[in-house]
Amino acid sequence: MKKYFILLLVLTMLFPSFTWAEEVKKENKDFGYRKIVGEIKEVEDHGFLIKDDQEEIIILYGGSKVLDLKTGEFVEEKTFEVGQEVLVFIRNNTPVLKSLPPQVNPQLIAIHPRENYNVEMDFFKEDGESLENRLTIVGTENTKIFDLNGKEKKGEDIKNQELIVLYKISTRSIPPQTNPEKIFIWKDIKAELTEEDFQHPFLFGKAQKGFGLRTIFESLGVKVTWNNDTREIGLIQREKEGVISTKDKKFTLGEQSMALDFFEIKDGTSYLTRETIEKIWEGLR
Repeated sequence: MKKYFILLLVLTMLFPSFTWAEEVKKENKDFGYRKIVGEIKEVEDHGFLIKDDQEEIIILYGGSKVLDLKTGEFVEEKTFEVGQEVLVFIRNNTPVLKSLPPQVNPQLIAIHPRENYNVEMDFFKEDGESLENRLTIVGTENTKIFDLNGKEKKGEDIKNQELIVLYKISTRSIPPQTNPEKIFIWKDIKAELTEEDFQHPFLFGKAQKGFGLRTIFESLGVKVTWNNDTREIGLIQREKEGVISTKDKKFTLGEQSMALDFFEIKDGTSYLTRETIEKIWEGLR
């Protein structure tokens, strides 16, 4: 199994009153999730090889949540074995390393499938239908709803959100309909950057510490792109798309822009300050 590599990046703001507008396009398929059901064929540090009906893929689970379908609870210990069956959920806009086999860091891995709960993860629209048309929520009267910090939420909080839905009974319709036992609102998983996000390799330069952009932002579900013609870095989160100009050393989101007080590229990796990364994430999320 091939080892995966880490790339990193960071940014800052010119205007202290800089604000960001939020808009979500409900039908954008980037919000949806691919679901893989398969058996683990090989296990190595930080990843395992899985095969479903379509292909073999290496699952890098370092930044993934693991959900036990026996208990309906998340588990901290990430232990996987050859022959184990798992469900893997990958947001459609998650970058995939084009190796052979391809490598990807999924948002969720579910263990012990079909032992107690069924699970679905997707963007659920206001009417309760999942974007990928795999499940419809028809009621939440007796449903326990939480964010990923364990805080209780209400039924109105799940509209137009990425959700993890645990259920036991559903109709045989297409898509099946259910009154779930439990729902986790996924958006809160990386609502804030933490100290752990800044433990990756960094670069000292101009008396400042720079962190690699790609690893941090991709762990937040942001798609990072590179345009070699314009020398620009794209940061795409849902319907929002920001651009870093490496020539002008500024970040632009919509009609607003900010200067970068520190930006450096070394060995193909772009580096920014922690403060800038936090401000950009505030705008993108």
